[in-house]
Amino acid sequence: MGSLVKRWNDFADKESLDAQGIVHDLAQEVYVADYRLRMQAFSVDGARIPAFRGDYTLGMKNNLMSNRIIAMLGEYANYCGIGIKTALGMGAVRTSLKEKW
Repeated sequence: MGSLVKRWNDFADKESLDAQGIVHDLAQEVYVADYRLRMQAFSVDGARIPAFRGDYTLGMKNNLMSNRIIAMLGEYANYCGIGIKTALGMGAVRTSLKEKW
């Protein structure tokens, strides 16, 4: 969440997420509902770096405003990636939003 908020704030001109403690507050509104991760080596300049690859599902609690911000950040993650070394191809994500009925 911290990486996404930082990247969003670097990108956004007027709509930055700079409230005190927003990363912590947003993190409190999500939970890991499911995951399937595996280790896979990632090559950087010929060096093999261990990396995670797989899927995970985040659930959101019932705070409508937080849910909207988290959904926006999730969609933005498709374009900016998450974490360090995104310029090298690490941290790439593909998100999809599903509404639970």
